[in-house]
Amino acid sequence: MPAGAIPVSFGAHYVQCQRRYADQWQGEPILINQVAADMCKLQGVMWNGPNVTTGLFGAGDTEQVTQHAWRLLNATAFAPGEVYNGVCFEKRGRR
Repeated sequence: MPAGAIPVSFGAHYVQCQRRYADQWQGEPILINQVAADMCKLQGVMWNGPNVTTGLFGAGDTEQVTQHAWRLLNATAFAPGEVYNGVCFEKRGRR
């Protein structure tokens, strides 16, 4: 490095992204709420509404169930035109 040179970084400090399920689709909140309600049913947790229900993963889980639903949907690949049919436990074999 030449004398007097100051090291700099041009890398990104943060990267943010957002996933939408269809342009201008008004049914997105309905899908999130349905997934959240189905997750509650699967876990045996009472569904009290999208902004009220917590405790999906036990008493220490203070996050709204809709946040868990968002994470599940964001981690799931969907084929074009695929229809939501509910949530289920993944069965994994023992190794």
